[in-house]
Amino acid sequence: MRALVTGGGGFLGLYIVEQLVARGDAVQVLCRGSYPSLAELGVECIAGDVRDAQAVEAACAGIDTVFHVAAVSGIWGPWEHYHGINTLGTKNVIAGCRKHAVPRLVYTSSPSVVYDGNDHCDADESLPYPMKYLCHYPHSKALAEQAVLGANDAHLATAALRPHLIWGPRDNHLIPRLIERARSGKLRPDEYQGGTFTVSNMGMYGVESFTAIINPPSVSIVAVSAVARRPDFDAAGDIVPRSVLKLTVGSDHRVVNGAENARYLAEVKRLLEHPLLLTVYERYRTRKRS
Repeated sequence: MRALVTGGGGFLGLYIVEQLVARGDAVQVLCRGSYPSLAELGVECIAGDVRDAQAVEAACAGIDTVFHVAAVSGIWGPWEHYHGINTLGTKNVIAGCRKHAVPRLVYTSSPSVVYDGNDHCDADESLPYPMKYLCHYPHSKALAEQAVLGANDAHLATAALRPHLIWGPRDNHLIPRLIERARSGKLRPDEYQGGTFTVSNMGMYGVESFTAIINPPSVSIVAVSAVARRPDFDAAGDIVPRSVLKLTVGSDHRVVNGAENARYLAEVKRLLEHPLLLTVYERYRTRKRS
């Protein structure tokens, strides 16, 4: 498969590029900057902005699947900025797919497109779009999502995924900001106190096994040990080395049922072993429960 990833140099985009390269796909990236990590992967990089219809159209030539990830996020800024990149940029991608008969388009949307100020538990794609948005980002993404889904037909198969709060290694937004606020003394006590679930990561110091102690008001705590290389069996029965991570959860059973902890660890194990699921976790979790 020949794939085009818009925004392939970003946090999520780079992970998608790596997954595609790992499985042997030919990958092309449309991005505005220069990224050494993409050059190391040997992918073809095209300098361009999704707001440039001609650049997007040219990038879609000879492509089998487009992964449209490029976007601008935030809660401040003028409407024209968000609408230009998120909405009109997406419409340029759709037009490029039409021009070159690209058969598949996967769009990275956001759960904020259906946020109406209320909690959404076990929600799915049947939730309606709200009548009013709190800021320009979700509004512009919602318009783009509707355009993508509306373009689905016999010639172009489209899908819109709504990953929720992606973070992890190489995150250059969420976690670094929290660390900087903590170091500068700007993190307020109410932002890190009063939690009911704690993660204790002694593994970062090379500890391979330990038991974490629950501190009130928390009712559960997960002990994360160091990743270690261990012999294991593959599907053919041969012994192969694997990276193994030990997780141990402790809870106050007056509050939390042990079976809930077991299900939690099983879910974490599944996601760690299949990290691509993290990009579609909300939809995956909803379908699994139903």
